[in-house]
Amino acid sequence: MNLSIITTLLFTLVQLFSYSVCLYEDQIGKFDWHQTYIGKPVDVLLDDTDSSSVVFGTHSDVIAKVKLRDGSISWRQILSGKSDQLNTVLLNDNGIYSVSSNGQIIRCWDKSTGTLKWEDMSYTSDTTGKYVSSSLDDTSIVVMLSDTIYISSSVKGTLFWSRESMKDTQYILHKTIDGVLYTILMSTHTHQLIVQSIELDSGTEVRPDVSITAGWIDTDTAGLVDQCNIIASSLVCYDQISDSLLIHQLHTSQQTSTSLSYLGLDCQSELNNNNITLGVSVLTDEDTGYFTVNCGVYSSNILSESSGQLTLLHTYTQHTLLTLTTVRGKPSAVSLTRVNQTDHQVTVFDLRSKTNVDPVVHVKIAKHHGDPERVTVVTSKLANARSPYYFIIETSDHAVSFVGINGLLWSREEALASIVSVEMIDLPVSETQAKFEDEFGHQKKESVLTMFFNRISTQVAQLHSYITELKRTFEGVHHVRSNVDDEDDEIEAEQLRRDQFNLNKLIVVLTTPGKLIGLYSSTGDIIWRHLIPDLTVGAAGMKMGVKMIVQRTTAHFPHPPEVIVIGSHRHTHNTLVYVFNPINGKPSRDHDDSAFIELDFKLLQVVSTPLLDNQFSRIVLLIDSHFNIHPLPATSDIADRVMSLNNKLFFYIANPETGIIDGYALRVQTDSTLY
Repeated sequence: MNLSIITTLLFTLVQLFSYSVCLYEDQIGKFDWHQTYIGKPVDVLLDDTDSSSVVFGTHSDVIAKVKLRDGSISWRQILSGKSDQLNTVLLNDNGIYSVSSNGQIIRCWDKSTGTLKWEDMSYTSDTTGKYVSSSLDDTSIVVMLSDTIYISSSVKGTLFWSRESMKDTQYILHKTIDGVLYTILMSTHTHQLIVQSIELDSGTEVRPDVSITAGWIDTDTAGLVDQCNIIASSLVCYDQISDSLLIHQLHTSQQTSTSLSYLGLDCQSELNNNNITLGVSVLTDEDTGYFTVNCGVYSSNILSESSGQLTLLHTYTQHTLLTLTTVRGKPSAVSLTRVNQTDHQVTVFDLRSKTNVDPVVHVKIAKHHGDPERVTVVTSKLANARSPYYFIIETSDHAVSFVGINGLLWSREEALASIVSVEMIDLPVSETQAKFEDEFGHQKKESVLTMFFNRISTQVAQLHSYITELKRTFEGVHHVRSNVDDEDDEIEAEQLRRDQFNLNKLIVVLTTPGKLIGLYSSTGDIIWRHLIPDLTVGAAGMKMGVKMIVQRTTAHFPHPPEVIVIGSHRHTHNTLVYVFNPINGKPSRDHDDSAFIELDFKLLQVVSTPLLDNQFSRIVLLIDSHFNIHPLPATSDIADRVMSLNNKLFFYIANPETGIIDGYALRVQTDSTLY
């Protein structure tokens, strides 16, 4: 055989193999893609010995170490479940400590690998107290419940000693100062606070208990958390009756009181006493303590306390998120202030010199992230670093963003750690695919020549589309845009078109913070994001959880697909309805003026019917707390369609508190009222 023919055959054979796609036996069950998340942070801890990572403890009962370079997870540990919910995470040179299961389980994790070093469950007693707080030093860890306090070794986890609260009292605060553990108890029957001084190593009392008369306290400890805190070596409380701050020095038991007006704080002009709270952020610098007093939302004040004397340092009159921390060895206040709907600015205020430290960092927070909730400062240890400090910003959609002076570096979409509803949506066909049958002619009086030209033009368009797809494949272009946190990025129409076998889908998920996210099923890339800020998912007192229903699919071209979300309003608890296009995440064109529909009734149940309206939208029935029926879409011809379900539609309502399930049937009265 001619050598050239053999060469040609071999070349053709090699080319055929290069385009073959095979599945080996050991590949069965493997993930096409897999994403890991940690959830909404509870604690954010910075390790002085490792400036390249940050430690998170989250509401999803996860302890994780995340790289600051790109936001990837170094290691992650997930606790066992509802019986082992995470309370807090602590950190020192020996390791990372997690307190869980209502303060009754303590674990120590290796900082580098995340492996478990030791676990102690000796606190699983008959206590009914609720977890309050924890603290850690080089040798011991303190865990406080409302009725018991435990002190154990931070090296081996062995219990040193424990102490129960006195009768009719409960623990609310604690702090260790110079080897002495100061605990604050609240009397449940009398308006008193009790200060105990205990030797940390032995558990013996250092001095007799001291009682503080506090007629302004409430027996609700949750409210007292905003009224009292330990600042440096003093207990500081806000007295609503006298509109003053009470300072009780723990070392000497001396007590003073300073009115807010004397400090220059005018919180009474616009707000009442109930809106005045002490911030949770506290900082100690030698003998001086720093804390914040919030007069409502739009007034935050930084104060210092030293030897019982209070001083007002700075006041923020805009909506500001404050964090007290140490920046480059100096006590500082980091403020995040809203400029407009998306633009914010971060400033660092030196508490010693009472001046702002340059530079001011401008941060753009996309609308789909919601409002910022906490800021953590990461200081660079390199003298020639591009940014002297960075910021970890947590937002109301559970996202975690890492920001430098030049802008956003990375962002983690942690809402995907708490998905409550999922729908798979078919991608829409292209215009060429939609007109595929036009080449055969649909008009009664079309001539053969007209049908011939229609067929040729359609096939030319299909050929052009095929060549464009081949070019995109060879150039390595993905079907979706990258996960850039930019709200101005628009999705190209050709990037979200149905493939030849309709294998690729759009995954639409609804998450706990009320955020809708569209994912491309082939790669897992995020296509779009949208936050419903007023939607409550699974809040206490809700009769029914949130529902997400596909009302119209992509099969009804040219009508766009529609998905409806039905839940409760965050503030009024009325029914909230949101209708959107699942392909781009935008409000449906039919509901542009009322994308968010708030209905003035409490929702009891949602029933999706098999009926369609004249726009091919599935009819959904909303059942309120008085068993009235509200159909959606609420058009004039819907009632007649729903009446066809008389005595044919059945549904049930389950009461999770009593375990009783009630069944109902749809009945239609003669006056066309639905019941």
